[in-house]
Amino acid sequence: MSSAAFQANCSLRSAPRRQRLCSSTDAPVSRVPDVRALDAPLAITAPVVPGFGRGSRRLGFPTANLSTATPAVAQALTQLPPGVYCGYAALVEAATGAIAPPWHPAVMNVGTVPTFDNPQQSFEVHLVHAFEHDFYGRLLRVVVMGFLRRELKFASLDALIANIRNDVQVAQQALSSMRVELDAHAQANEAETR
Repeated sequence: MSSAAFQANCSLRSAPRRQRLCSSTDAPVSRVPDVRALDAPLAITAPVVPGFGRGSRRLGFPTANLSTATPAVAQALTQLPPGVYCGYAALVEAATGAIAPPWHPAVMNVGTVPTFDNPQQSFEVHLVHAFEHDFYGRLLRVVVMGFLRRELKFASLDALIANIRNDVQVAQQALSSMRVELDAHAQANEAETR
């Protein structure tokens, strides 16, 4: 996909407005962000690589870190505004390249994770599902469907955790209305790869 086509695919459109309550990065979350849907879902398939290990151990939100060496991830990092996104993710069968159902709701951070002052960009995916094992080295198919908020630097881990918890709740609400789009998108992509 050309850079111009990729940029056009990643433009955002407003979803129905949600009530705004406040916007402090120090206090526990009391803001419900608008969710802006992408004009077209953005699908990325990439291997899962080890990250810093903070998601599970320190925050209670394990993440699958996508390899930034993968061209689709590298392009997404240059084209998507840094921020928190929602969508769906599924593991890919290594032998066949087919999606290994089911699709799981996901919240993604695209950018530098400013609370931890990461030196480089990352694409982190939190699947809203409890897995018994990690899946380092496995391929993960991610469909980015909506933008929740820009990246913020939080004053404390408690504030960050409260915001992530809120992001997950807002994403689940928004994704319930976007599921039909995912089903159509997944079918189209599966037909293209056969």
